[in-house]
Amino acid sequence: MQCCLGLPDAFISVNIVDALGKQLTNPGEMVRGYAAIAIGYLTFNPIAKRQTLNMFVVVSALITRKCGKLRMHCNLRPPEPRQSFPALSTTPCQV
Repeated sequence: MQCCLGLPDAFISVNIVDALGKQLTNPGEMVRGYAAIAIGYLTFNPIAKRQTLNMFVVVSALITRKCGKLRMHCNLRPPEPRQSFPALSTTPCQV
């Protein structure tokens, strides 16, 4: 892939990876798509690749921490076991 030399480095120097990462949660589908394409393009640069991986590690750690706090504050318990239907009798009905 050919690009202007220094252009990805210029984007990285202004911290564009974080800005694009925030756009991945944008309600607009096209905005999310273009942000994902731009991040994918920038991952050819080793510095941007490292920043992208760090961004997703931090986000996944935050999600895990939030889920742990939710479990502590909510009275979450496993669902009740399903009760089976009573066995059908084999005797015919009397009318």
